Amino acid sequence: SVVRQEGEQTRRHFDIVAESLRGDIRLIAEGHVTLQQSVDGLRTELKGDIAKLDRRVTRLEAART
Repeated sequence: SVVRQEGEQTRRHFDIVAESLRGDIRLIAEGHVTLQQSVDGLRTELKGDIAKLDRRVTRLEAART
């Protein structure tokens, strides 16, 4: 029947849309992982830089006294 055919066509359309969305979500998730790795690397680098600056300030303060 026409209603059945339209239902099947609608189902196929939504299957295609859903698969496309899965692909988009997968790309976003991969981008999120990459971004998180970048942020983690920057955080580690900043911690190291702050520790170096802290040591320099400590040495300068010790030299003043």
